[in-house]
Amino acid sequence: MQKPIGPVALVREISQELVHSIRQSGLRPGIKVLFYDPFTSEVLLGTLPSGYPLRFNLPGGGIDEGQSSAEALCREIEEELGIYTYTPGSVGELAVIAQGELPFEREGFRGKYEFIAALPRTLLDSIRALPDSKMLFWPVMHCDEALEKVLILGYGGLEMTSLYVQALENISALTRR
Repeated sequence: MQKPIGPVALVREISQELVHSIRQSGLRPGIKVLFYDPFTSEVLLGTLPSGYPLRFNLPGGGIDEGQSSAEALCREIEEELGIYTYTPGSVGELAVIAQGELPFEREGFRGKYEFIAALPRTLLDSIRALPDSKMLFWPVMHCDEALEKVLILGYGGLEMTSLYVQALENISALTRR
């Protein structure tokens, strides 16, 4: 049986208990955001400058101890993009469109467990990374084109590629409703 395509949860449903159990298993819990235009099926994928082992990325980062996933997502959007208009209440209602374990050892953790939330927004080309975020952006592109690029580039290994494919396929499902 094929797994149904669509959101797996809401950001607010990523409980403190779940985050704690992820941390206890030796993984760094994190949350990222995939901006998409619900009318055009376009997305904004980030990329890191050459020299970094992982070449494509999304704005986001770790969920700190005692912080809700919505608070972490708002903090990361502010830190990396300088956008201060999102609140934990508003992002708490966003769909989590992908989640999974990534084998990147860092900061005393054996890997990461990432949640990817979908954030609808028009005028994607107005979003810019802050200079100190180390993130660049690909041009805004249709979800299908982004999926093709992720599959071709395959940066970050099988797990990262699989997570991004899951996210992009679920964005397609959200925009085709």
